[in-house]
Amino acid sequence: DLDCVRGEMRRSVFCLCPGGDFEGWSLRLYNAIAAGCIPVILSNKAELPFAQLLDYSRFSVKVAEEEAGRLPEILKGLGRTKIQNKQKELRLVAPRFSWDYASRDASGEAVYAEASALNSLLEILHVKLRFMRNSPYNFWIKVKQTR
Repeated sequence: DLDCVRGEMRRSVFCLCPGGDFEGWSLRLYNAIAAGCIPVILSNKAELPFAQLLDYSRFSVKVAEEEAGRLPEILKGLGRTKIQNKQKELRLVAPRFSWDYASRDASGEAVYAEASALNSLLEILHVKLRFMRNSPYNFWIKVKQTR
């Protein structure tokens, strides 16, 4: 049952996140982050969400597919301090992966989170827009005035 799985993830220090079919990552990454367990990304080709904004090495562990057999050894070798630092950083970045970007205050007014998946996406699009303005590949952002 899904509640049991989520409970186990919340009690875990590490959550295995093998690569997916498309980008080398899957929803397991989001689930691990939401549960607060350190994602162990097992993929050689992962193109991680919001990688332009976040340093994944601070809150996750990346293991090459050919090193999968050494996974227990790799995780044990991290040490308590490094694990605690990753957990602390994970708590800081977790809101950037949440699509629940609005909550309500006591009066019922919407309060929008500064760190959300939506804001992360908008930040990336803003950077790309600045790049496109100074790029020869700016067809989609040029608007021709017709009168």
